[in-house]
Amino acid sequence: MSERVAQRLVALNRAFYEQVSAPFARSRATPQPGFRQLLPHLPAGPAVLDVGCGEGRFGRFLLSHRPDLQYTGLDFTASLLELAAAQVPG
Repeated sequence: MSERVAQRLVALNRAFYEQVSAPFARSRATPQPGFRQLLPHLPAGPAVLDVGCGEGRFGRFLLSHRPDLQYTGLDFTASLLELAAAQVPG
């Protein structure tokens, strides 16, 4: 894929999620079943980087079960990051 095409796809994706961030976040209120399967595999006090964190669903889940975690969420959609910041402690 050319750099120009990749940049265009990122721009389209960002614009889409900026437009639908609120309904998208509401549709993802329930944790995915696989989230729970990760818990036994996390050592004490790890740092977790969630790339493409969206509205922070994974971070909310992790910190509700493992408050010892250092969680950082990244996303290129500003409106989703705002939702995540409001819902994920720290």
